[in-house]
This record gives sequence, structure tokens and C-alpha cells, in this order.
Amino acid sequence: MLYLPCPKCNGELQVRVAKQGPKAGLEFYGCDNFPLCKFTAGKTNVVDLVKKEIFKKQIPTQDSKYWTKENLSKLSKKEIRFLASINDVSFDKQDGINDIVDGLLSLNNFELFQLQNKDWCFMYNIASDFFSGFKFIHNFKSKFLNTNDKEFEVTNNRGVVGGIFKASGSKVLLEFNDNYQIKNESGNMIVLILNQDNKSALAQVVNPQVINSKNFSDFLLTIRN
Repeated sequence: MLYLPCPKCNGELQVRVAKQGPKAGLEFYGCDNFPLCKFTAGKTNVVDLVKKEIFKKQIPTQDSKYWTKENLSKLSKKEIRFLASINDVSFDKQDGINDIVDGLLSLNNFELFQLQNKDWCFMYNIASDFFSGFKFIHNFKSKFLNTNDKEFEVTNNRGVVGGIFKASGSKVLLEFNDNYQIKNESGNMIVLILNQDNKSALAQVVNPQVINSKNFSDFLLTIRN
């Protein structure tokens, strides 16, 4: 659920319906502290409006140097909750700043290991219900990432290219074409079989409760199709 903090007080913005005037019947956002706070906003671009009001400086992103525990922990509760919301990281009202920061930092976690056939496997937990890709800085150590930058075409089982995957010693990027966006898959895992010979990455979505790096070989034929 999207968390929209009121820029003017400690309240939250809720959808309201205008009851009178030229905009009667139209929906808008109003502070839940009304009538003490009379802040309102239209439904169009409300996220960008709140983002601009809440973060006077540049908003931290996963691929920036500010995406660290030290920097994120300095944000206010309003800022960190909004940042978690727009990054699809769930939280409870009783969660403290450090709990939410840990959830945000977990977005940069992934598994990378080599298969018996010398291909590599990249595994990443999907946090969003509308997953279209990511870009972030990492500190993962492996011989795969310690060499030159690598780029792969992401394909489905039929070999149709649907995106691109790039990996280096400092950054990882995965982007899908618009028609390859993965929807309603929050809580599952994206798996890429990275073939360095033909520069392709076979993409699959799996349930992490079923497959992991230890039992991966048991499911290899199913995933390789």
C-alpha cells in the first residue's frame, strides 16, 4: 500500500471526494488531520509532488552512493517510510527507522554461483508486484564479477529477447522490455541462467521456498526447459 505522508504535518494523505463546488464528485488527496491541516493535492502526479516536498535534497536511489545504512539511518521517519513505500518495501507502523533501513538494503541482495556446465546462475528476490527491473551498487565478490563488464540478452524459453542484464565489479542492472514486465510476482524469485558463450540470460520466475542454491541442480532440467 502506498504511504503518502502529508508534507505539512505528521498526517497521511487519503483519497477524498469533493462534496461541493465546481469539482464536486471528483477525487483528490487530503490530509487525515483535517480540519487541523488543510493540505490537499490532486490525484495526478501526487507521488512526485510528495517526493519533492519531503526530500528537499536528491532522493536516495539503489544505485547511488547514499544507499548505505549510515546515510539512510539519518532520514526522518517520514522520509524513510515514503522511501520504503515507493520501493515496494513493506513495513508496519510500529517499525523503527533501522528496521525499515534493513528492508531497503535487502533490495540489493542476490545470489550468484556457477553451475556444473560452467554457466552462471543469478538469483534475486522480487519485492514488487509490478517488477520491471533494477539497478544497484553491490559489494558481492566472485570471479564472475571481478573480470570485465558483462552484458547479456535476457530471453524466455522460446529464445525471444525481452530485456538486458549487465554486471560488473560494482553494479548490477536488469531491465525488461515493457511487454516483459513481471506482474503479481512479489515474494517470488527471478532466476537468470547466464551463458557467457552466446551472451544470453534465460529468465525464469520461481518460488524461493522450492528452489535455492543448494538444491538448484535438482531443478536444472525443469528450468533449462
